[in-house]
Amino acid sequence: MTDKRNSISRRNVLAGLGTIGVGGALVGAGTSAFFSDGETLDGNDLTTGELELKLDWQQRYYGPTEKWEFVNAHPDHDRDGEQSIEINGTEYKYSDLGRNLGDSEIDYCREYLDNEYYFGGDQDSLIALEDIKPGDCGEITFSYHLCDNPGWLWLRTTGVTYDSTLAENIEATLWYDLDADNEPDEEDPVIVDGSLKDVFDELDDGILLDGAPSERTAGKHSDECVKLEKLDDDNLSEYTDPETHDPEKLEAGTTIEFSDPGPKIKLTDVRRKDDKTETYGFNWKVVDGPDICKIVVGGGSNRGGGSDNNEDNGSKTKTYPYDECATKGDDVIAPKNDGDQRAAISNLTFYYCPDKDDDPVCVPNSTTQYLGFKWCLPKEVGNVVQDKSVGFDLQFYTEQCRHNDTPVSPWVDE
Repeated sequence: MTDKRNSISRRNVLAGLGTIGVGGALVGAGTSAFFSDGETLDGNDLTTGELELKLDWQQRYYGPTEKWEFVNAHPDHDRDGEQSIEINGTEYKYSDLGRNLGDSEIDYCREYLDNEYYFGGDQDSLIALEDIKPGDCGEITFSYHLCDNPGWLWLRTTGVTYDSTLAENIEATLWYDLDADNEPDEEDPVIVDGSLKDVFDELDDGILLDGAPSERTAGKHSDECVKLEKLDDDNLSEYTDPETHDPEKLEAGTTIEFSDPGPKIKLTDVRRKDDKTETYGFNWKVVDGPDICKIVVGGGSNRGGGSDNNEDNGSKTKTYPYDECATKGDDVIAPKNDGDQRAAISNLTFYYCPDKDDDPVCVPNSTTQYLGFKWCLPKEVGNVVQDKSVGFDLQFYTEQCRHNDTPVSPWVDE
């Protein structure tokens, strides 16, 4: 009897998104990228059978023309930058469908989808954009297909290099694009949404992609809003760096860090009374950990009533809810004293958004699924990102599901 276990059981595809370098009078960007794939033969823990991962994409860019334009795609049978293919005399293209190609148009596991990637003209990379300005955006929707067998599918960033000023200013979203329309819609589950640095951090150790994203409620958060310890002059110093004992003495740059699974929050700016001695408000952002769903700030006397909740009987309180869960916010201001006088902050209570407990499931074979990645350089950024750069690759890795009920990241030991 022939032992057939040493068949193709694992597959790597590296989608290198290279570098985005910023320079020029305002900003300019150059990027380079490539695709490569490899195979690992392993007959110890997986059963007989082949597993093949195929990728294709549609890339668009919003720049000088102030409208979305096609950049490059695969497949692209006429090489005009728009995803298209001709099968048995019938042409299928993105603009006719209003979305990426899918299973209704093409059998990805047959000979119709090759690995002859064409990036356009003299371009030998997936992304090669120059003279990017604030207000410009780019987007790629990948579609992925497992042939022959279901598989676990991981995604990570690798080869990451960046200047933090640029990475933190580029807004980025990675999501399951359920309808393949290259736009993050309300029903699309979001993997990460924030800055490009947030995307790097989320994918640094790799994530296991969900084989049934359409069965998940859009978004990564549960419906809970979890209360953290109230901070006041009795305990504030235990959570702050630099150590601060009194809420009214909070300064810009102070970090407030809660134990896991709570967040680490940085005060990016503060509001001070005219005499500059007392803090009555602040701007904030999450630098690590979960997003924020609510902040309750106390200040002033509650003798005359006027709180918008009953959480603190010693001072007035004001609640700042973030219905969509937030990574940053502005103008968290303490309520005023009676007589409309400005009051300093006396206490703070943060609430965080826990992630859902949805466990990923195996990616089915012979079924197309889509992953969107969108970035924008906000108009208001200006020259602060001049001469800065970022670089990264996206790596996909798949492994058979059968006899592999507890998937382990292929990069766990790196």
